[in-house]
Amino acid sequence: MDKSKRLIKFLITLDKDQAALSSILDVRQASVSRYLTGKMKPKYETLFKLHDLGLSLDWLATGTGSMFALNEEGKKLRDVDVAKSAVSTNVNIKPFDRFKIWIDNNYESLDKFALIMNIKYDYIYNVLYKDIIEPELFKIVENAGCSILWILNGEGSQYADNFMGKSLQIRNGLIVEDDSFFNEDVKNASNEEIVKVFKLNFSNKKQGNGT
Repeated sequence: MDKSKRLIKFLITLDKDQAALSSILDVRQASVSRYLTGKMKPKYETLFKLHDLGLSLDWLATGTGSMFALNEEGKKLRDVDVAKSAVSTNVNIKPFDRFKIWIDNNYESLDKFALIMNIKYDYIYNVLYKDIIEPELFKIVENAGCSILWILNGEGSQYADNFMGKSLQIRNGLIVEDDSFFNEDVKNASNEEIVKVFKLNFSNKKQGNGT
């Protein structure tokens, strides 16, 4: 994730749009748009204002550590972020918000999710943050290992009953493998490695069926 995408993530956490942020930072909205697309770097004065809003400048620069600054605003945002994670199973939460939290918990970030699942970042961003429904969305959700039923209404397991869903549960220590297909290596495998095995298994099944 580059600096512009980290800034987008912070903006989403702030629950502000570009117009609101430009007003807070006292810069033109066009400038904010350029920050978010990586076409322009914020000035030091703007960076300090972002820090005052609770953004860790170390995280913005390197992507390491917490997104939140060690100041009062950062603490407030961190508490809100923790609260959002705690209510991820709440039936009243919106499906897209539930999926955002699930992605953060299982794939670390939206850009990493897009990379691993081999989909365009702009596509999944528009789906999740602009509520643009795409026909293949449910297939992506299931292939990623997430339960569609849980996404829609918060009921049942968060994980799909497929290879990816079971592998994520094993990797996260939520279940103990009861099938030789899920060997000990899954526990230490990265999401990228699990997806590769998933695709290989799917391909072998298709060949075995003569399709």
